[in-house]
Amino acid sequence: HVFRWLGLTRSCPPVTVVVGSDDPGIFSTNLRNEYAHLLRELGEKCDGHRRPEEILERLIISGKAYRFTSVGHRR
Repeated sequence: HVFRWLGLTRSCPPVTVVVGSDDPGIFSTNLRNEYAHLLRELGEKCDGHRRPEEILERLIISGKAYRFTSVGHRR
């Protein structure tokens, strides 16, 4: 689905996408692995209009803009 969400297919316009790693202990992965996998797949599926590195950079910027952190409750 990520290729549709990124607007790399004609089936839908791009939306903001944030890459995450839900549970590294269970899925045995981390953000670095997720980005590496996406970069490899983007390299194979890019339409030639955009470079895979530019798309990955946009994902990283979106991730920083929309991240959330666990903040303790203050009393």
